[in-house]
Amino acid sequence: MTGPDAATDRLRTDPDLYREHCRLPAAVLAWAGAEVGHQVRLRRGRECVLSTVVDTDDRAVVAPDMEGMLDGVGPLRVAGEAPTPRVSLPAGRFVERVAEGGPVVAVAPHGGDVEPQTDAQARRVGRRGAAVWACNGWWPGGRAFDRWHVTSGDIHPGSFPALDGLLGEGSGKRGTFDAAVSFHGWRWDGVGVGGGAPRATRQRVVEAIERVLPADVPVERIDEGDYVGDSPENIVNWLTADGASGVQIEQSTRVRWRHGSAVADAVGNVLL
Repeated sequence: MTGPDAATDRLRTDPDLYREHCRLPAAVLAWAGAEVGHQVRLRRGRECVLSTVVDTDDRAVVAPDMEGMLDGVGPLRVAGEAPTPRVSLPAGRFVERVAEGGPVVAVAPHGGDVEPQTDAQARRVGRRGAAVWACNGWWPGGRAFDRWHVTSGDIHPGSFPALDGLLGEGSGKRGTFDAAVSFHGWRWDGVGVGGGAPRATRQRVVEAIERVLPADVPVERIDEGDYVGDSPENIVNWLTADGASGVQIEQSTRVRWRHGSAVADAVGNVLL
C-alpha cells in the first residue's frame, strides 16, 4: 500500500469470493468513508467496477472475474459512493436518479444497460404518483451487468447519496413507505412475482400482469427459491415501514422490451 487511497501491488484473488464482493484494508475503507456492507467503486486506469465490501483484509482481495475487469494500468483507487462523477471516467458511467412521491416507491437498481428497460418501468409508475429510485449503468462494448450489478440484498444507502436523501440522510436500511415495487430482469421466460408482500397481494399482481400479456407468456408467483425476494435485507422490503411489503418483479428480456410499459401499469394498478 502506498497510501489509504491506492494499492500499487497486484490484486489478490480468492476463487471462493462471490464475483460482486471484495475485501479491503480497514485504512482504505476509512479513507473512502465506507464500511463493511457498503458498496465501493474500484478503479484502475480506465477500468471500473462496483463491489460490495464483505470484510476487511490486509490487501485488496477480489474474485478472479473482477480482477479481469481491473487490468488497467496504475494504482487501485477506491471511492465510497457508487455513482460515478460526471468527468471521472473516460468510458462507462453509473448514475442514480430519484423523485419524491407518495406512499409507494418504485425502484430499479439495475437500469441502463445492466437490466435494460427496468428504469423506464420504475419511472412509469412514478408518473402516477409513486416515489422513484433508479440506477443506470453503461459500459462501452457491453458487460455493464458485470461491472455495475449489485445484488438487491446487498444495496446499502450509505453508498447511494440520492437514496440516502430520499430516506432521510443517515437512516440506513429503514424506509417508511406503505409499499414498494422493484423491477428486474432474469434469464427465464415470462414474469416472476416475488417479494416480502403477503401472498394475496402478490397474487393480485400476478393476475393483473396476466391480463395484459399474451397468453403464451408465463406469469408465476414465486414463493420459494433463489428469486423469492422475501429477505428483510432486500431493498424492496426494507424500504417499507413494516419491512415486509415489497413486490419484486422479475422479467425476461422479451417481456421488458415488448411489454414493459404494460407490466408497469398493471403493477401500478394494484399498488397505487
